[in-house]
Amino acid sequence: MPGIVPDRVIINMMRIGVTAIRDNLEELDDILGTDQEGGLESAEVEKIKAVFTSNPPTVIQSYPRSDSTFPVFAVALISDTDHTEFIGESERQLSVDFLLGDETVSEVRERRRSDNIGVYVYSEHPDVCAYLYRVAKRIIEAGTPHLIIKGLDITALSGQELAPEPGKGADHLFVRRLTVGLQYEDEWPTSGPLWTALNGEVEGTATKIDHHREDIGYYEDEDGDIFGQGKLGTYDDTE
Repeated sequence: MPGIVPDRVIINMMRIGVTAIRDNLEELDDILGTDQEGGLESAEVEKIKAVFTSNPPTVIQSYPRSDSTFPVFAVALISDTDHTEFIGESERQLSVDFLLGDETVSEVRERRRSDNIGVYVYSEHPDVCAYLYRVAKRIIEAGTPHLIIKGLDITALSGQELAPEPGKGADHLFVRRLTVGLQYEDEWPTSGPLWTALNGEVEGTATKIDHHREDIGYYEDEDGDIFGQGKLGTYDDTE
């Protein structure tokens, strides 16, 4: 799916979730286990309901600013990893097709990506921080179908308490981080101004890459195996 921005999808989903809970406070009874074994007492849950009524958490991109109003759900990218077996050729169709001798260029390129998105829970009270962390986790879990529709698959959920950083003006804040692991397919076309500016016309791209491989000494044996003596050493893909 082209043009996926995972952190923005998470931000929008968190905002929808916060609004839904603010308008339906009984959701907190289920999330926090009101008067259930292992849950919270109703008096404590009522305090959290009061937070959602008078000062629900705001959802922001990246980390809190000096003028942020707490509590806050801050969404930020922790890491971004691309999955490809080929260095220098950014899509598997191009690499595989040329290795098989196909000099065509696909209309769409794709790459599998993995993102770890952090949902940081900031609060001026440790209990509120702990409870809002549970709320954030429930929103993500309940929104799994929403993410799938947007082209995102959840691969992992993990979390931790973060210690305040002395000297950075946030000593009074308590922080937990929920890490959401996502995978998705990113796509882009082999047409348009950007592609042409970088690579020339699509019809000529195959020939250019083919000539480049000839220049660095790739050759194919009688069994169809490809070897090569490159400028930086010997290439052998027979393993």
